[in-house]
Amino acid sequence: MASSYNSVNFMYKVGLLREFLYLYGRPPKHREKYKGVNIGAWLGTQRHLYRNGKLSFGKIDCITDIDENLLSFESFLKDEYRFKYMVSLLKEFVEKNGRAPKEEEKYKNENLGRWFTKVKSNYKNNKLDAKRAELIMNIDKKLLTSSKKQYFDRDFKFMLKLLKEFKLRYDRLPKQRETYKGRNVGTWIGTKRRAYKKGKLTIKQINALNSIDKQILKMR
Repeated sequence: MASSYNSVNFMYKVGLLREFLYLYGRPPKHREKYKGVNIGAWLGTQRHLYRNGKLSFGKIDCITDIDENLLSFESFLKDEYRFKYMVSLLKEFVEKNGRAPKEEEKYKNENLGRWFTKVKSNYKNNKLDAKRAELIMNIDKKLLTSSKKQYFDRDFKFMLKLLKEFKLRYDRLPKQRETYKGRNVGTWIGTKRRAYKKGKLTIKQINALNSIDKQILKMR
């Protein structure tokens, strides 16, 4: 009876471990909990048993079926998981915002902007592994090579696209601080109006904004 319980309990935790890796793109940290279970400590115990030859072949197969490196988890593998996890967050951020994060920006409680700034610096100084560079370029080929000016141009085009969608959907311009698809399009227009008054918008940017609504830069 106890053996049956232990088997069911083991498979339940294997299922939780699989879910955790799918959701977070990395193994759980020591003592990290998931759905009320200390899945990090449990995985640590399985690694200890494995190193001491006390984990059955069946259990080894169940865990390594999730990821072959889970039981032989060394520091360099932790770093790989961490990098891949941050790349997954970067992909989400770019898809949502149409640009790379600024250095001070956080995303899902991670200092994504600071991390990306460091990665980009390593790339420019030939210190970024080719496989890691490829992971990022698979998101967007220009992410690691774009200049600050290109970055702002991309952001402008993305916000312009959202603004066009908003106008088409609601037949009006957004109000101050009104958001659309997670971006504050209302505040963004206000910023462009102030830039226009100070003569800081290019003719191309002015024409692009006016193509959405001729009054867009004149409204308060």
